[in-house]
Amino acid sequence: MARNKRIDLAVMGSVLIAAFVVATFSALAASPCDGVNHSLTTERRAVLAPVIAKQEHRPIVDILESFSFGVIAHPPLGRD
Repeated sequence: MARNKRIDLAVMGSVLIAAFVVATFSALAASPCDGVNHSLTTERRAVLAPVIAKQEHRPIVDILESFSFGVIAHPPLGRD
């Protein structure tokens, strides 16, 4: 009976170690940018540029990237 408990504990320990290894490799394979929307249309860039330029007190700005997570409804920009 005691021997069966030792075997069960050894098997359980092996399963936990295997699960930890799999979880670790899965976490390392995932990118921190997974699920982040990088899309930026020309139209959206044209709307964002003057608003950001005004906020930054610059005559013009170049919008290189846009990041959003999940679904974001973009309100109309350019209003004071």
